[in-house]
Amino acid sequence: FSGQANLCERLDALLQTKSVIAVEIVVGESTGILNPTRKTILWSHEIDADAIAQIVLSDVSLRPLHIADLNVLRGIEHKLAEHLSWDATLWAIGIGTSRGRLLSRLNSEQSYRLTRWPDFGLIGRRSSDLKCTALLTHKSMTPRELVAATGFSESRIYGFLNACALCGLLEEAQPASSAAMARAKVQNEGF
Repeated sequence: FSGQANLCERLDALLQTKSVIAVEIVVGESTGILNPTRKTILWSHEIDADAIAQIVLSDVSLRPLHIADLNVLRGIEHKLAEHLSWDATLWAIGIGTSRGRLLSRLNSEQSYRLTRWPDFGLIGRRSSDLKCTALLTHKSMTPRELVAATGFSESRIYGFLNACALCGLLEEAQPASSAAMARAKVQNEGF
């Protein structure tokens, strides 16, 4: 994958590719495996906030693994001992590497909602993330509506939405006003 795209975008593209069964991630001397089917991350050593920062700030190599690479995957997994939180690790990558841009698969005009609260992990619970999570677990909103409702910058909102998307917590939804109108129409037609 081209180094031109940010880590968040490159990783998201691989995780969204149906034929990819895992992604090998290499940062310096450290290696990890992200398995989207199992929602697991295995790493070569224990990881802390500094190690997460290294992933976010370093040159990271990603290699997609396909079904033909199953033996390679098993060999790599056998060497990796540390289990990392799926949400917390991907959250850090989404927040830390979005560069103020929305993932290409997301649409700034689309309404989104969260399926559940994320595990914010080592990045911590930023007040902006808590506020956005509270809003999007109760109603669907577009990125623009979320900016207006929170007063946070577009860049911060995009990082939040990207982190949610990487973790698999973001779903497309009807705008709150459209959903309410659709319910009212169904109720009125029933009379």
